Amino acid sequence: MHSPILYAFCGQVLDDGRQFYAFEEIEAWRAALLSDDRTLDILDLGSGGRHQPVQQRAIRAVAEQSLSPPWKGRMLFRTMCWWKPDLIVELGTSLGISTAYLAMARSTTPVVTIDGAEQLHEIARKGWKDLDIRNITTITSSFSEALVQLPWRNSQRPAIYLDGDHDPTRVLALLEEIRLFANQPFLVIIDDIRWSSAMWTGWNQWQARFPYGAWVDLFQMGIWIHDPAFLQQQRQTLIPRQYKPFRLGWI
Repeated sequence: MHSPILYAFCGQVLDDGRQFYAFEEIEAWRAALLSDDRTLDILDLGSGGRHQPVQQRAIRAVAEQSLSPPWKGRMLFRTMCWWKPDLIVELGTSLGISTAYLAMARSTTPVVTIDGAEQLHEIARKGWKDLDIRNITTITSSFSEALVQLPWRNSQRPAIYLDGDHDPTRVLALLEEIRLFANQPFLVIIDDIRWSSAMWTGWNQWQARFPYGAWVDLFQMGIWIHDPAFLQQQRQTLIPRQYKPFRLGWI
């Protein structure tokens, strides 16, 4: 690791094995969601802003399919502790588990989470209230429409978590908007970069489109750190140990 920023990321995020009180509380909420048989009529605006049909789904089914695993939540928590953002933006709320990890890592930092399904926001807000999380604001909207509403001018060090779109063309458009609105330095976490061959191709295309900062491949997610401290683009691959045949490596 030649960059002090990436060296600090490895030490304070990937090598940090501490367990925080928030982890147990959030995972207890996850367990409750996974056993919740109530059904929701979910109207998804769609990542591109188009209305989709209403779908009736059980909460537990949404939790099984959509929630990030515990290790990823811990990664988000530690990344926020390390980056120390003054604004956290989440694109894709779902039931709010990842949002809770982001918010509890920085309890005095405003967190804005965006999703197209208001019924999911209602469930999430109930969970956050039970966890006594008070720094989250929800926006029910398409991502592109919501990004222009955010208080970018008041932020000098934002962090953005993109977890609600698996179309590489739309992700590129969102990255363009983030680059336009957000002050430097900023950090973007892009989930599911290996979701499909198209997403993996997109990951490599985004790096070519934005040839500055650091791009870190963490197998299931990728991180873009746009910081003037990087005089030229850096690309790193840091594979979490659960994805290696031998149980060594990061996390």
